[in-house]
Amino acid sequence: DMSSLAATSAMSCVADAIMVVLVAVFAPIPSSVTAAGGFSEVLHHSTVRPHTLFIGLGVISFAFVCQHSSFIMAESLDNPTQKRWGRVAKMALGGATAMCGLMGVCGYLGFLDDTQGNILNNFGGDDGLIESMSDMAIAIARFMLALTMFATFPMESFVARHAIITLFYGGQWDDDDNDENVTGIDRSSRVTISLFVAALIPSMLLHDLGVVLALAGTIGGSYLSYIAPGLIYLAVNGERFLALTERYVIAGGENARRRDLDEGDLPVAGEAGIKIEAPEQGHAPWWYYPLLFPLWTYVAKSKRNEGGGPPPGEAAGDAVAARKSHHGDGNEGMVMSPFSSMSTEAEELPDASAGDFVVAIFFVVFGVVATVAGLYSLFVSGD
Repeated sequence: DMSSLAATSAMSCVADAIMVVLVAVFAPIPSSVTAAGGFSEVLHHSTVRPHTLFIGLGVISFAFVCQHSSFIMAESLDNPTQKRWGRVAKMALGGATAMCGLMGVCGYLGFLDDTQGNILNNFGGDDGLIESMSDMAIAIARFMLALTMFATFPMESFVARHAIITLFYGGQWDDDDNDENVTGIDRSSRVTISLFVAALIPSMLLHDLGVVLALAGTIGGSYLSYIAPGLIYLAVNGERFLALTERYVIAGGENARRRDLDEGDLPVAGEAGIKIEAPEQGHAPWWYYPLLFPLWTYVAKSKRNEGGGPPPGEAAGDAVAARKSHHGDGNEGMVMSPFSSMSTEAEELPDASAGDFVVAIFFVVFGVVATVAGLYSLFVSGD
């Protein structure tokens, strides 16, 4: 239950807000814009730079990533209805967008082309000397950054631990009876310590936060924001995608030449050996392979090949139920899925449309392009 992390999450939000306000107030915007010839000149010379576009896009995408914890957070709400979860998601993303926009605009106007990946490095003061009010404010902002990282880590560790135990241990938080545990530490604690050490060592070795954010955003942000959601949508709605593909792509549209069987096609009684002529099937158009339809159909068939499986979100609900049972809340054996506590019947969602699948495929392709372009810009071009 992620509600136990509400205090640290609130602390992280407050620290973020303070840091953004300090940067917006103390960024040298007037002097920087005046030296550049005025605000109109800044706008005139501010162009999209393709060689760094995808790095910045990856960083922003990574900042907005929340798909990996959505089901767990939705289940952690009091009275978790779809309406309440929608309200929470809109408020969270809206607030994050406002703070990200304020930080980006003020940071860029304050330092223009000299803006670094970590905007706090532009203010100087790395020697620890406090010589002005600005130095004091940026020192506080750096402390807020450290505080928000400290408060955010438990939430991300919670999701990572949940995923590891679900994938590798079938959602069993306790050691099996036949497991040899020589450490005396339970499975949940061992995974938590391992995750902490895995994050601690790189943080001690790396000093440039800009490179870390660029690399994590290019790979993790693109995958979690674009690639994974698109592929999951195709897999979950695979039957619908295959039906639409067969109808509009393979068959060539509703008016394609297809002959349905009728009574006249049935074999005469006693002549079981007579073969029935199959209906005419359409052929794949020339753009079937360039648009990677074999790949999309393979993903769409993945759930069918695995023998179906639980409805979307129920796998996450199984692990939530197992965790609640582990902590003994009186719900032993009860499988919880998102919004399962709703007293009304589950909302019947409409079938996915062709436009929905186009958006899902676009996300996958865009995520792959963003990953490749971001890595190229980061390591090959050196920008």
